[in-house]
Amino acid sequence: MTIRHTVIWKLKAEDPQEKAAVAADIRERVEALAEIIPQVHNLSVRSSDAGLPTSGDVILEAEFDNLEDMQTYLTHPAHVAGVDYVKALVTAGLTVDYEV
Repeated sequence: MTIRHTVIWKLKAEDPQEKAAVAADIRERVEALAEIIPQVHNLSVRSSDAGLPTSGDVILEAEFDNLEDMQTYLTHPAHVAGVDYVKALVTAGLTVDYEV
């Protein structure tokens, strides 16, 4: 069983250049978690190109071998610090976890 963890964020920034800079910073910080937390696999962060008002701005996708590994990731101090950092930059976030 593999668990896919998907998070979509809507950024506070409205200026396209500022959005791009914030998205790049989030990507760098979040993707670094894959080097710190061994339970996470295939972690990637991408930006939306659509720019539509209804579109999310940034998406995170990661995979875990099982729910226990995902829980280890979610409670890891490096992840918790990352969540606190990202929360200050977004207006909304939505998470979906499912088996693939």
